[in-house]
Formats: sequence, C-alpha cells, structure tokens
Amino acid sequence: MTALPAARGVAPFLPLVVHAPHAGTHVPALARETLLDSARLRAELNRLTDWYTADLFQLPGAALCATPVSRLAVDLERYTDDALEPRAAVGQGVIYTHDSQGQRLRPEIVPEQRRQWLDHWYRPWHLKLELDVLASLQRHGTCLLVDAHSFPACPLANEDDAGRVRPDICLGTGANTPAWLLDHALDWCARQGLSVAVDFPYAGCLVPAVYAADSRVAAIMVEVNRGLYLEQPDPATAPALGMDCFRVKAALNALLLGMAGQLWAPGGWSSVGEPSGQVAREPGSQGARASDLMELRH
Repeated sequence: MTALPAARGVAPFLPLVVHAPHAGTHVPALARETLLDSARLRAELNRLTDWYTADLFQLPGAALCATPVSRLAVDLERYTDDALEPRAAVGQGVIYTHDSQGQRLRPEIVPEQRRQWLDHWYRPWHLKLELDVLASLQRHGTCLLVDAHSFPACPLANEDDAGRVRPDICLGTGANTPAWLLDHALDWCARQGLSVAVDFPYAGCLVPAVYAADSRVAAIMVEVNRGLYLEQPDPATAPALGMDCFRVKAALNALLLGMAGQLWAPGGWSSVGEPSGQVAREPGSQGARASDLMELRH
C-alpha cells in the first residue's frame, strides 16, 4: 500500500477545519540549493515528515489546510522571530539550519532570502488557515480547529522525553481548548484502547493569532504515533503504510465527527473559555511543540 484514499472536491459543510502543516515532502529549489548535503536531506525528510497526515485526517465536509512544501523549507508552526522560538536553540526555528541529529543542514541565510521564503511559503499558508476559520465562522458561527500531526515512536536525537514512554496519541492543548473537547478526545482514546497523554511528547495547539481565546473557535492538536500506521523500523528510511492504516483513518474520522458533533450538544460551547486543565491517564508535560499560538502578522 502506497496511499490512502482521499475524498477530494467535496465543499466544506462542517464547522471543522483540519490543518496538517508538516505533511509536505517537497523542498523547492530555492531552499534545496542552500542545503549542504542532499543525502542527509532525504534521511531528514523521512524523520521529520508527518507522513500521510493530510489523508489520515481528511474528512469529507471539513476544510483541509495542507501544503506540499516540507518543513525543511520553512516550518509553519514556528515563530518567525528566532528570539521567540524555543526550537531555534537547536537550529530548528522557522528555517532550519541543523537537522534532528544536530548536524548542520545549511548555512545561515541572508535576511533577503529569509523574507522571500516567508513571503513565498509561510505567510500564504497562515492566511489560508485564517480564511478557512473565517469561512466556518461566517457559515456556522463556530469552528473546530484540529492541528493534525504524527510523531516517531521513539524520540529523535535532539528530543528529550526524560525516559517516558511515548503514547499512541498525543493531545495538545492551548487557550482555545475547552474542557469538553479535551474530555471527548480522552474518552475516544479510552474506547479505542489507545494510550494517550496531554501535551506530551509535544505540546500546544496552533491557532491564528486573530482568534486567540475567541469563544467561537475551539482547537486541539491530535498527534498519532507513527507506529500505529507506518512500517518504518528506522526513522531515517522511507516508510510504508502498515496494515492498520485504514483502521487508524476510520478511527480518526470518527473522532473528528464526534468532536464536531459536540458543537451542537447542549452547553458544548459554553465552556470554550474555561481552562482545559491537564486531564489524562498519563499527565502531560511541555515538549517540543513551539507554542500554543502563532503570531501571523510581523
């Protein structure tokens, strides 16, 4: 199996926006020509790509915000200002200078290159995400925003899990995550027999800054352990879809529909502004996710 089925061309009719910022594998020529070692590029793509998440999380009727551009060109979930970005300390700010093994990928780029790359790939994607949320608000008055990711079964060389075992599912929370939404996702994990952690090994949930703490916009990050749906014994090698990939996709579709259905449940939206807390069978901790909110205008 090399691909998952996808429902293309269905106009959004649900109050649901799914974004998969790390599913892309294309490194445009502008970015590729700055790389020091093309062989290491392929290995790093294999390690860092959230393989097939745009298809795993795609649901007919939901708006999908995805891009073919790899995070090795620009990382869409980083602050553009490296002074604000924690991952810049390991060379993985909005434009990576080092790979996950700590080796240099490219030299520091000049300010004009940086501006060009952000204008070409970063800002248009964030604008589309903001417009997708706006469209949902105009149509429904509400929006559920799902930050879709996957993660390697074992930490990469520049990640520190402090000896904790990685769960099947990681749920990331932020100021826009109401208690009812987190509780629904936790209950779904329990019913599926999946281990779950909140904000571990990655934390936070990307929300356009204009909608930060907006009571109309509920948001949660859902990260899937790649061991559930990929065959990839070595993260540096190209993965293959595992036999359970269709079961995982069906389960994720059910989760998305269930969470969207909560928008119409009595009292569902009354708790959007309340703190979500750290409710999980395995309490979460701050991990490598950059931030809860991304600043869109610089």
